[in-house]
Amino acid sequence: EKYQLMPWPQSAGEDPAWSLQHDGPAHLIEFFRQSPGSDREDQLSLLIDALNAAYKSEGRDLWEEVDAEAHLFTLLMQLDALIGLHAPSTQALAAKKNTRKIESDLESAISTMRRRSPYRHPLAHYGLATDAMRRKIHRTKPKLLDSSLFGAFVNMHDSSRAVALNSLRGYDSLFDAFIALDEAFSKEYPVNHASPQKTVLWGRYPLDPYNGNPYSQFIFTNGNPWVIASLWRSRFLLVLAADIEHSPTFVWDRGAGERLLQHLEIDTHDREEIVAALQLHAKDQFQRVTSFLTAEAPAPEQLDRVTGKPQGVQHLAWSAVEIFRTAQAVDPFPTRDL
Repeated sequence: EKYQLMPWPQSAGEDPAWSLQHDGPAHLIEFFRQSPGSDREDQLSLLIDALNAAYKSEGRDLWEEVDAEAHLFTLLMQLDALIGLHAPSTQALAAKKNTRKIESDLESAISTMRRRSPYRHPLAHYGLATDAMRRKIHRTKPKLLDSSLFGAFVNMHDSSRAVALNSLRGYDSLFDAFIALDEAFSKEYPVNHASPQKTVLWGRYPLDPYNGNPYSQFIFTNGNPWVIASLWRSRFLLVLAADIEHSPTFVWDRGAGERLLQHLEIDTHDREEIVAALQLHAKDQFQRVTSFLTAEAPAPEQLDRVTGKPQGVQHLAWSAVEIFRTAQAVDPFPTRDL
């Protein structure tokens, strides 16, 4: 209780283990406040290695907690907390002995995410696939995109404040994955059929059967959009806008980049106008996601695929953190030191 950040009430029928996850980051911050600087550096390198391994291995389960050490959001939360404490400023980081290794590891992790095939199979998410089945899945590569690719990318990008991304190379595959996810979820979720301002509520991956009922993944059901995935869409547009704005040699790609502009109905090639349009799209996306939140469900896991009504866990730590991060990214406000 000492370290709980937001002591929310538990909803009827809600698993207390899920409700109380939000105290994890506070414990982590307190622990690393008391840790020697060298330990922080070692832990940071270990977490970067773990995230890299998670994205290189076909068998890793990045959404469920079948393999806890590869749980995507837990890794990203720890990484954010560590980097925030390890490097309060670029100048402070530059004074560290192994700065170059940390920068190199971060760049390697980002490159891995950019290159990784975004195809996944639903069975891999529930620990039901045998090794032989996973090998078959890897060979056939069914075209099932996964939004966790964007979750990892935007969180790593935000965390790697000391890493300068001076070009847009490597974005092509992400642009195509972004468009494919938009198209898939626009068709799959009725709530997206009449979406304003090209906003799209994203799920975890197309044809995801999980709808908030613990047993729904084992029967034929229809999944829902997820709050965190929908907010990753917003933050990706902001990351892209920031990279374009700060790229000294910006040249818009005529291939995947042009397809993204057309998809978002951005009819310009002017650098400043593209940045402004992407930022506006991101803001519209954030406002649409948060328009479905209620006092009873301020940070829900999912939104109903037809109505947008909150579904699943109503006070989920992951959702709360992403809402805060996206709000800060869309409209920055002053922050205090810990």
